[in-house]
Amino acid sequence: MWAGLQGNSSAALAQTKTDYDTFLGNAQNLHAVRDALQDSQLTPQLRKTLEIMQKTFLCYITEDPKATAMKVVVTVHAAKHAQLIRSQEHGSPGHTI
Repeated sequence: MWAGLQGNSSAALAQTKTDYDTFLGNAQNLHAVRDALQDSQLTPQLRKTLEIMQKTFLCYITEDPKATAMKVVVTVHAAKHAQLIRSQEHGSPGHTI
């Protein structure tokens, strides 16, 4: 997924990461997975897949809105920092954070 974004602006990369984190942090997705896990007729493979999805969503769920806002700010700054590093690797002078 990330390889297709090479060469995009730091803003585009930050937005993509924010969208990805928003999807994984969406409590409705976690709720849907938990509902699906209640099905007694799940195959062992599907149950295992849903359990992995549940664990993944739980890693991204942020219930505090202030913490969510901070994550967005950190992502934007990280993307700007990465762009700065890339520009310096290519010899572009005069960039500061």
